[in-house]
Amino acid sequence: MPTGDFCNGPDEEIFTIRQVENYEVDTSIQDQYLCVGLTVTTEELRHVVAFRPIVDNPFLLHHMIVYRIDAEDPTEPYPCANIPDSGFRYGWAPGIGTFELPPEAGFVMGDVDGDANAPGIQTFYRLEIHYNVPDVNNPPPMNIDSSGVEICTTKSLRPNDASALTLGDIDLNIPPNVPDHEEIGVCSENSTSLLPWDIHVFGSFPHMHLLGRRIWTDHLRGGQKIGVLGEDLSFDFNLQKIMPEDATIKAGDRLETHCVYDSTSCQIGSFMTDACMNTTTFGEGTTDEMCFNFLFYWPALPGQIPPCVQ
Repeated sequence: MPTGDFCNGPDEEIFTIRQVENYEVDTSIQDQYLCVGLTVTTEELRHVVAFRPIVDNPFLLHHMIVYRIDAEDPTEPYPCANIPDSGFRYGWAPGIGTFELPPEAGFVMGDVDGDANAPGIQTFYRLEIHYNVPDVNNPPPMNIDSSGVEICTTKSLRPNDASALTLGDIDLNIPPNVPDHEEIGVCSENSTSLLPWDIHVFGSFPHMHLLGRRIWTDHLRGGQKIGVLGEDLSFDFNLQKIMPEDATIKAGDRLETHCVYDSTSCQIGSFMTDACMNTTTFGEGTTDEMCFNFLFYWPALPGQIPPCVQ
């Protein structure tokens, strides 16, 4: 846990969304998704400028995601599987720490369509926690968890509202016993032609699971490659990262997200899979696979560009 000057400015305040105190995780289930809500009531419009994870039980915690959602969520944990189409704000996976937005932008907290000075503005958040037990027959000795995320906000609004764009591929078919199988997800020129304005990308969070070895997004304009976003050519599930970026996406650009997998082993660390014998497909379990690159950008769009995940 980083310490020091996190969110201690004169106009800054921390709101915390977390699992209930000392939650008892069911270690008889290999993969369990639980969500919990947070409703924040403020007297003014704010910007969210940083996130810091609270990692209480790293032996069971697979990932955490914070979404901004449209309606209030329960404050007690409940099973969840349907990921919102938009509203992604922060993701934690092993290796990721504090995420600070650049001084040019912040995520809006409050009703951007209403009166910024109206009393009692409410904002709704959802924390999705994925617990994973590598071996249910030999679970970790500690099954208690109180993990969560601290959200740093400021009353001093920044010049731009930030948002996140999801790129990738969910139609994955990774054959067994192949050292370098590649999948490509395309955000086409037709999709980005819907952009009402240029967007400036300031960060990326590439995400795969155990078989992932390399990931990157090629940025093309007019058929020519002009840059790369979220490049991690030595991807390690245990050392994931949010990377700084400096790129501008324009209407008509093309974004191709490449994910490369190694399915030659059926044991990866403490995890047993059947990847060396059977096809691996997309899924939320640790031994399933993913291919996502989450881009953080400003100024915010009114919604996602459909479709940028194949």
